[in-house]
Amino acid sequence: MTEHVKGKAVHIFFEAPNSFYKVLLVKIKEASFQWNEKQITVVGNFADIIEGNEYSFEGRLTKHARYGMQFQAQNYKSETLATTDGVVSYLSSDIFPGIGKKTAEHIVNVLGKNAINVLLSDEDKVETLGLSERQKGVLMQGIIENNGTEQTIIELNNLGFSSRITEDIFSRYQEKSLEVIRKDPYSLATEIRGLGFKRIDQIAQGMGILFDDQKRILGAVLTSLYEECYSNGNTYANDKLLLEKSLQLLEGARSEKVDPEKVADTIIEAGHKRKIVIEGKRIYPKSLYNSEQEIAYDLYRLMNNRDEPIEYDEDEIDRCLEDVQAEFSITYGQDQLQAIKDAIKSPVFLLTGGPGTGKTTILRGITEVYMKLNKIDRKDAKGIKLAAPTGRAAQKMANATGMDASTIHHLLGITGGNEISANDLDYLNGTLLIIDESSMVDTELMHMLLSCIPDSMQVIFCGDKNQLPSVGPGRVFADMLESMQIPSKELTHIYRQGDGSSIVKLSRSIVNGEVPSDLLEKTGDRSFIKCSGEQVCSVTKRIVQIVLKKGQSADDIQVLAPMYMGPAGINQLNRTLAPLMNPTRLNAKSVESGENEFHIGDRVLQLQNNPEKNIFNGDIGKIIAINESQKGRGTTMTVRFEGREVELEQADFLNLTLAYCMSIHKSQGSEFSIVILPMVRQYSRMYARNLLYTALTRAKLKLMLIGEPSAYANCIRAEALNRETMLKQQIVFQFTGKKAETNPQEKSVQLETKNDFADVEPSRGSIQKTILNFDNIEKIDPLIGMEGIDPYQFI
Repeated sequence: MTEHVKGKAVHIFFEAPNSFYKVLLVKIKEASFQWNEKQITVVGNFADIIEGNEYSFEGRLTKHARYGMQFQAQNYKSETLATTDGVVSYLSSDIFPGIGKKTAEHIVNVLGKNAINVLLSDEDKVETLGLSERQKGVLMQGIIENNGTEQTIIELNNLGFSSRITEDIFSRYQEKSLEVIRKDPYSLATEIRGLGFKRIDQIAQGMGILFDDQKRILGAVLTSLYEECYSNGNTYANDKLLLEKSLQLLEGARSEKVDPEKVADTIIEAGHKRKIVIEGKRIYPKSLYNSEQEIAYDLYRLMNNRDEPIEYDEDEIDRCLEDVQAEFSITYGQDQLQAIKDAIKSPVFLLTGGPGTGKTTILRGITEVYMKLNKIDRKDAKGIKLAAPTGRAAQKMANATGMDASTIHHLLGITGGNEISANDLDYLNGTLLIIDESSMVDTELMHMLLSCIPDSMQVIFCGDKNQLPSVGPGRVFADMLESMQIPSKELTHIYRQGDGSSIVKLSRSIVNGEVPSDLLEKTGDRSFIKCSGEQVCSVTKRIVQIVLKKGQSADDIQVLAPMYMGPAGINQLNRTLAPLMNPTRLNAKSVESGENEFHIGDRVLQLQNNPEKNIFNGDIGKIIAINESQKGRGTTMTVRFEGREVELEQADFLNLTLAYCMSIHKSQGSEFSIVILPMVRQYSRMYARNLLYTALTRAKLKLMLIGEPSAYANCIRAEALNRETMLKQQIVFQFTGKKAETNPQEKSVQLETKNDFADVEPSRGSIQKTILNFDNIEKIDPLIGMEGIDPYQFI
């Protein structure tokens, strides 16, 4: 049941910095429920609340675990503007200089006491008031600035959006938010993160949009396409799959059948209008199609557009290598020496290898030899840039090379926002760029990175091709290697931990899909404890207790798991381990956020990129302070991320989780002294050998496997689904002009409608807009568009 309360806003306790969420103290004038106090705490999404003004709120009473009873407002309105006298007083206030009381009374007499809403909904009404041009400008500017936001937030509240979604919508569209929703609510599905098609469809249905309206069909198509790419890591969707997914979404949201032909026609039209890209049987989001093409172009540009070739004397390189080995007490193997030489001499170079092959050591060799060859003093090495996808990986890179390293986002000057344009990026100045953990770089980030690199800059990409691909779409590093167009070196000889390391041997078996015969045996750096999924938490707890008792620091221990939910999931493991690994927790300050309760001393994981604070998805930190609520701010938290102390506001807490156990995906780019890795049948839908390989190669010294032997065996045998991308083919085409082999499964796909996307012909008299690509280059007349033109016209 909806309740209401009316009263004066006495004080604003808290304003979230990144949303419209506020906590107010309201002096009650009237209420629809029994309340024995004169004042009440009201929480919700509000635009600019003016202390001292009167408001009415609709919502319900709720009980907060810490703060007790409060009123959760679902909507509100200003009562100050509800009466004629209130509106006159408002319009003659300092907000509207040059409009006195008589003019304000005139405005209300003409437009009524709803004058503000009338002018907001129809700005042309100001012409009926007989005001001077200056007065009209002052009036409309003041109304829009002071009421436009409020009306928008009220309407978004009416639509039932959460505070974060409301803020995201308003940040993107500002005062045009409602106009965008009224024009096409489905456009939000691919532009506002976390807002699903079904939720938007409910709003659209309330607006009278029919089940087979083309806007609705296009919304389902784009949602399905983005879901296939951004959730599954592909850069395109197969036409038949997209048709099926779109129909499932349309008919699942409303129980009405949609004609497949109409969906197919909508997809084709979207291609003609360049909302998506159709190439053969592949359908791309426009941004991913462009990114793949631009990556291929930029790699070719960097390989071939240098003003001067890279030329070093071989004997000089050898002398520099000898000096570096003597100076740092390093002995490089022959394959490592060759890798350094090849990298130094290549405009673009790819270095890959598994654990223990010395990739990190080689990076130091490359930087040191490069500085010696080019007579660069370490203090003046600003032209050498080092970067990685995460802060933790960048710190590891800096420790290994003795040079500054940053995240790729920080290197490019990306400071936040949902959309990033080329104008937002910092173009690089320098002579050498090295990117570590390159397998983690997705298609769109690689596009941004390469576009910022000048022709004269050498680039070295380093990574492990057998690890999990990036969280975002693509398998960029693997595609670059498989194209065989860019100089590369794969390291295979093991140096770290010695050739006898059972962790390294196990990782090699997994890459080959082989279940080792000694999987269950205890070795010097590895052990296996059998248990069921229900026993995972208790067994993990016992292992941690034993390790801590032997004098190991809790900071050396990391539990990794594939899934968040369930008795063996990450969430339950964190709840079990937190009191054990942070024993001061019981007496330390704490703060609640969602399902999490954070204490000083807790290890936490950042879940989303926050470039403004220079913290990124996957960064691990420790809470060192929780600061009590202060006037207008609310509780804040100080977290130390890799030596950097970052102050987080309450809205930022939602992007944190406990990190005593973390997902295998989030662990990429990190290494831990001791890794505890459960694998049970509960995780079966996540089985993939590259998942297991990534997990166990995070262990530097000790690996403790727990769970069901059959689960490990099945995971090893499970070949990861290959992501659908065309970057390899784009690179081959860019470098050679020849088409590379496409994915064999594509060739047999037939769309079961009369309109096969790959064979659609334009109607007679229509203009066909075609993007030149390697699928159609041999079919298009090279003199297209030159009819009636003679070369002699240009002489």
